[in-house]
Amino acid sequence: MIDVCNEVLRNFKTLGLECNQLVELLLVFSLQDMLEDSIKVKWELTLEDKNFPSLNKFLSFLEKQARSLQGIKITPLNEKSNEVSHKPYSLKTTVESDDSCKLCFSSHSLHRCEKFLKMNINNRWNFVKKSKLCFNCLRGNHNVSSCKFTTSCRACKQRHHTVLHQFQSSPREIPVSNSNQNLAATSDQNVVQPLATSQEQFCLAGQMNYSNSILLSTAIVRVKNSQGQYVNCRALIDGGSQTSLITESCSKNLNLPFYESENTIYILGLDNKVAAYATKRVELQLSPHFSQDIFAVNALVVKELTCNLPNFIVSKFDWPHINGLQLADPSFYISRPVDMILGADIFFDLIPYGKISGTKNQPSALNSKLGWLLSGKVFTACQSEKKVMSSINCHALLDLQNQIAKFWEVESIPDASNLSEEDQRVEKFYLDHTRRNRDGRYVV
Repeated sequence: MIDVCNEVLRNFKTLGLECNQLVELLLVFSLQDMLEDSIKVKWELTLEDKNFPSLNKFLSFLEKQARSLQGIKITPLNEKSNEVSHKPYSLKTTVESDDSCKLCFSSHSLHRCEKFLKMNINNRWNFVKKSKLCFNCLRGNHNVSSCKFTTSCRACKQRHHTVLHQFQSSPREIPVSNSNQNLAATSDQNVVQPLATSQEQFCLAGQMNYSNSILLSTAIVRVKNSQGQYVNCRALIDGGSQTSLITESCSKNLNLPFYESENTIYILGLDNKVAAYATKRVELQLSPHFSQDIFAVNALVVKELTCNLPNFIVSKFDWPHINGLQLADPSFYISRPVDMILGADIFFDLIPYGKISGTKNQPSALNSKLGWLLSGKVFTACQSEKKVMSSINCHALLDLQNQIAKFWEVESIPDASNLSEEDQRVEKFYLDHTRRNRDGRYVV
């Protein structure tokens, strides 16, 4: 029950929701109905008349009761009675008085310590092992084999706490073959760490699987705002986009005048589905971050473009083929927002010549007027299973309302036109001398 309640609180915190007094009160009253009668009576005795019970107080009460039940031991009495056929037993209760956290020494349990939860899984295991705590209940004076808590990891049902879930067995050193050691030594230079997401990510201990991630070309460009000053923006260089795009927030920061498009422009993604639409355009004047060259770009204004790029952080890299190059984005390895996309309308104007290729699993450097662009495969270790694939295709579609209007204009009956005198005589002669019989034939 304690673990379930803590998981609910962590989900509230992850979603950015506040656990106010009303929510705590509802949780307390819902959970206390699940208690046994004897424990419920003890809980009622701890309550005061005027104050509502808090969730922290309720959880502390449950933890004390759990420790009390854990310490109950049944021991036979030394004295024997001839009058009674069965052996009498006495109950001996031992309760740990130390309720402080073993990490920050505050008045809460270890699995509720924010400092402990901020550690990665390996550091949590190491701390519990160093502190000689039980891996199942995170308390001292016993080990996993003698732990009386019946609850185990809710993810894999193994005998360890849920906050330690990563390994399928207890943490121990896993022997690694020489080939794996060589692999770790040769691949340490190009290690990519996945970004932290709302979902918990797990990595296997010992042998580590490697895969490739694709580094997309980005550039830092200086864009002139309405005051004539240059503002640094981050652009994605995408030769597969049919037009250039800019985010609505970046356009507002530049405070540039926009132009209404005659038709609604729909941005199509995979499966020909509409991903976004645009009704405004802006004229941009941009230049590289290291020179005064100016390029004019006509960009559509959209609400959002893509997620932060790259969706991984290259923590270590040693690529000799890019040493000394003037990079278009010197901080290409840091995941940051993208302000605009420079599409095929300007892509080939920026690429004069020059390409430098690295070895396997190293990005290529492409010379451009914005600087050297880096794009290609990057060695990735311990990557999240959830992969983001980006593909943008911009196609201009006429607004449905305009299409319907033009359809009726073509299909509608034309207005009567003024006939000349000769046309009037011909029409009068036709009406006077032509008739239609019962069979539908015209008779002159």
